[in-house]
Amino acid sequence: MNLTRDASPEVIAAALRHLYPGHLTAADYLDRIRDPDPAFVGTAFFLRNEAPAQLDDSTITEAAKWAGRALRAGDAQSTSPGLALAVLARAVTLNEDTPALDLVPVIGDGLLGLADDEDRLHSSALQTPLEDLAQALDNCPQSRHLLARHILQHAEEDPFYIVLAGIPGGSFLPGADLLYWMDHWDQLTAINPARAKQAVRFAPPEDPETKARADAARRAHPGLAEATAFWEAYQRDQQERAARAEAQRQQQRFDPAALNTAIDEVLAARGPSVLTAWNTLLNCLQRTPDGSPARHTGGPSTFADRAPSHPATGTEPSRRLSQAATHLLNELPPLTTANFRPGTTDRPPSAELTAFALVDDPAALHASPAHWAGWAVTLAKNTAYDDDERQLQRTWMPLCVERAEGQLPPLLLDTLDHATSHTLRDLVKALERDPSHRLRTTLSTWAQHSDRSPEQWYAVLEELAAAGDPDALGHLTDALDTDPRGHEPGSPPRQRWLFAASTLLRHDILPDHWPTLRRGLGDPTVLNEYGDLLTGLSTGPDSWPFDHLDEDALADLYTLLLEDVGVDRLQRPLRSGFIQEEDRLVDLLRHLPLSLASCRTHHAAAALHRLAQAYPQVWQLRTLARDTARTAADHTVRPLEPEQLIRLATDHQTRLVRDAHQLLDLVRESLATMEEDLQGYNGTAVTLWNRNQHRFTSSTQCWPCWEDDLSDAVASFLRRDIGGHRVVVNREVQVRRDGLPGLRTDVQIEAPASPDSGQHTLRVIIEAKGCWNPELPTTARTQLRAYLSEPDTAGLLLVGYFNCTRWSTKKRSCPATNHDIDDVRREQHEQVRQLTHEGTLLAAAHVLDCRLPSEDSDWRKTADESA
Repeated sequence: MNLTRDASPEVIAAALRHLYPGHLTAADYLDRIRDPDPAFVGTAFFLRNEAPAQLDDSTITEAAKWAGRALRAGDAQSTSPGLALAVLARAVTLNEDTPALDLVPVIGDGLLGLADDEDRLHSSALQTPLEDLAQALDNCPQSRHLLARHILQHAEEDPFYIVLAGIPGGSFLPGADLLYWMDHWDQLTAINPARAKQAVRFAPPEDPETKARADAARRAHPGLAEATAFWEAYQRDQQERAARAEAQRQQQRFDPAALNTAIDEVLAARGPSVLTAWNTLLNCLQRTPDGSPARHTGGPSTFADRAPSHPATGTEPSRRLSQAATHLLNELPPLTTANFRPGTTDRPPSAELTAFALVDDPAALHASPAHWAGWAVTLAKNTAYDDDERQLQRTWMPLCVERAEGQLPPLLLDTLDHATSHTLRDLVKALERDPSHRLRTTLSTWAQHSDRSPEQWYAVLEELAAAGDPDALGHLTDALDTDPRGHEPGSPPRQRWLFAASTLLRHDILPDHWPTLRRGLGDPTVLNEYGDLLTGLSTGPDSWPFDHLDEDALADLYTLLLEDVGVDRLQRPLRSGFIQEEDRLVDLLRHLPLSLASCRTHHAAAALHRLAQAYPQVWQLRTLARDTARTAADHTVRPLEPEQLIRLATDHQTRLVRDAHQLLDLVRESLATMEEDLQGYNGTAVTLWNRNQHRFTSSTQCWPCWEDDLSDAVASFLRRDIGGHRVVVNREVQVRRDGLPGLRTDVQIEAPASPDSGQHTLRVIIEAKGCWNPELPTTARTQLRAYLSEPDTAGLLLVGYFNCTRWSTKKRSCPATNHDIDDVRREQHEQVRQLTHEGTLLAAAHVLDCRLPSEDSDWRKTADESA
């Protein structure tokens, strides 16, 4: 039962599914349900939606009373107001089916309790539950009529109007009930004469039969006629509006003759008068066959091409329209820098922009280089909103750039100098649609000039890099060489570093530069500024940021941002209907674990598990870690062959090895068997010791074998015990002593995957040391650690523990202190714990007991003693 008071809605929901209805009343059950996390669809989400449907005739009265108490209590309780409204909607439905339940008073009192808190009533969190309640009332006319009578009779003035406005469509007094209340006008006025007119506040019906019944009721009830006196004025107003609209439609009807005349006027115009004729032509194209207003979707470059009365392609009017557009472009003077500067009094290039899409063959145009240069800048400055507009740029831009010759760079540079960051991006995107990319150098050189602001530098280089310019990407990465911690906030070098760091999130070279980014983000002020930039990143399903980072970097970035934002802010749901900048950063932060889980690897599951342990308040991390581990297991598991399954079922010594952890367990189990062999009766430990004579006597001196000999003995035993397919059914275990390239390893155990499986080879690297080795306290960190960067690799620190009362220290020194076997075990296990505490590395320690038997063992008795 304590689980129903847990901080996590998911834990509560899971517990409640086992407790209701057998162990909780309906009120207790509903009282414990919590609203789900808005960013997670899990058990709590489904329970919150399923709970109202679980209520029936035997429990709905108790539940409806609970809902009324919950709505009146407001924020004083932690219960869900949305759930309370859902329970009332369920009560409306059941009352309609079983009127004997008499739930209307309880439902009405609950809604009036909600009216005490207008802010909560109109909050975004209650809009969906209120819409569901309105739908239930729409489907239950009998209960709706009874509820309206109850609220009219018992509500005070303010709560009545608050509830009427709060339920979408005024659903307990909707327009659908207009005729019903007109037929029952006397009953309505007897309940509350002042509020009765709210039931007939709607426009007069248009259906003739319904209108006839309404007029008869108005004649029968003078009070009703007075309450609906506005109908006559409404009808007159509607008639006048309809007449004006019809007259306007007649004026706006398309006239083919007027279009032909307008085209003729454009073709005959010269000089500035061509603009007046062109505007008249555009107005003709915007007219519709029925005179209704034209609706244009898109930018100005398609204004004429998508006009409702644009002639069909291939027709004579279409050909003449193309001639008119060509004439306009040839007749207008070339555009200059003054036409493009903000706030200029010169003519903007809007006429040219509407004409481009109408020209059938742009290559056939005969114009001066100055004309082509102006058209290039005009097209580049225009934001392309859809594929048609982008295709228009792709068609015209190569021609404009090629034919403008030397006229384009001066005009372009002046335009860049006066452009906003948004316009700069449009310019670069459009100019990059020229396949020759001949303007890249001009744009890049302009961006890197010392006079450019960081925002200008960033806008141009980011767009060039996005278009595949390697030089621009190189300039951005060069900016990362600056240490942002050494510059003041807002300084150009620091701003460029921040901009470059955010740009790299979209490029596959990000992992190469992550260490540099990580060092800079270690400064809290830099991290805070970086977070502000990240709020502009999109987290849609087709544009996830950070996809190029590996699991460790994703977890690291999540930790950095969460420490900056705070767990409380992350867990706080949206309370208003508006997305703030800080909400975007929180949304991005919530995405990072999802991006990590999308890796679907055991490494990602381990990273999520570490995060869940570090931040137990963020319960979603536990769920994601568990789900990712299952997904990774499903992804890596391969079905067994029947023969393998039979071996596992019939031979208890066989094993299934699917990851490095399981291979490490197998090796440790084999070493335990080796230790039994060493220390058993007639044990083989003596083979690991040297002595100064072939028989043991009172003067015999002993000293341990070399470490290489120990490694050979271990490798030989493992090869005999688990090598090949002796134990592992799904892989062949190989025990090697040849080491890794560039690194010497004592023993290497490999379990290669099948060639067609797509899986990695599993490895366990054994670093073997004698207990006398002075490097023993640091071996895990200084030697074993080097092998563990490879995927699917585990490490094993193996210490051979040698001890004997006749140890000759002249041959092999022995530690003077901490030489007890338990002390050595504790020391080595602590070494490995420190190495693996972050969960990213897999390693273990094993102390192999190589001691000689005690003095009183039978085989240790000397020859003279036995005589």
